[in-house]
Amino acid sequence: MPTHMNQYWISISLIYSLGISVSCVSKSYVRQQVTPIIEKVNLGEGTAKKASKIKEVDTGVQHNLEVQSARDDRVAYLVDSAAQKAAKAQQTGEDAARRVADLASAIAKYVDYQVVNQVSVYFDLGKDTLGMDSERKLDDLGFQFSNVQNYIITVEGGTDSLGNQEHNHDLSSRRADMVRQYLTAKCHLPSFRIHTIGLGADRPIASNDTASGRAQNRRANIQIWTGPGATERVKPKSGASTDDGYDRESAR
Repeated sequence: MPTHMNQYWISISLIYSLGISVSCVSKSYVRQQVTPIIEKVNLGEGTAKKASKIKEVDTGVQHNLEVQSARDDRVAYLVDSAAQKAAKAQQTGEDAARRVADLASAIAKYVDYQVVNQVSVYFDLGKDTLGMDSERKLDDLGFQFSNVQNYIITVEGGTDSLGNQEHNHDLSSRRADMVRQYLTAKCHLPSFRIHTIGLGADRPIASNDTASGRAQNRRANIQIWTGPGATERVKPKSGASTDDGYDRESAR
């Protein structure tokens, strides 16, 4: 009996010890198998976080590059626009200088002529049409010189400083032309005696800082020049034009 009991307890002890050993072995095996997986998972999470961070940085860099590119494009546009405006202003200035030279050339042969009368007519803002007061002034001027020879008329159109140079030079030229057209059509003065030029805002006669000064600059200045021996015009022949039908033979 005791022998059987001893064997029983020995068997129980062995089984328990074996179970403990198996349990330990199993845990160790599982730990060996699972640990690399856990490490890989942890590494994967870290890599994902790093990748996400890199993506955020890359997105930020890309945004900054796009912003900088937009700024560069804007700067390039402004530089190009400024260059175009400068070139246009230079061209406008050259055109104005050419017109002045043309006028000077046209009247160069009248070196002995002197200004004997001067009239200014004024225009509304942005307009090139003559008002009633301006027409009366031109009528009086035309009447005074209807029977005079050896004279020329210069008409200088002007503007205030509002608007750009190109617009102002065009407007001033149209104002000067309007005066010439009126003097030839209404006052019957010969067109070849009238020389016009548009000066834009380049030659103001008053300050453009005030409304009244700008109003004075919106003008056409008419100067009448006569030379030595200016005489009354000879009456035109019957049916002849008042522009070119004078009896020049009897005037000699």
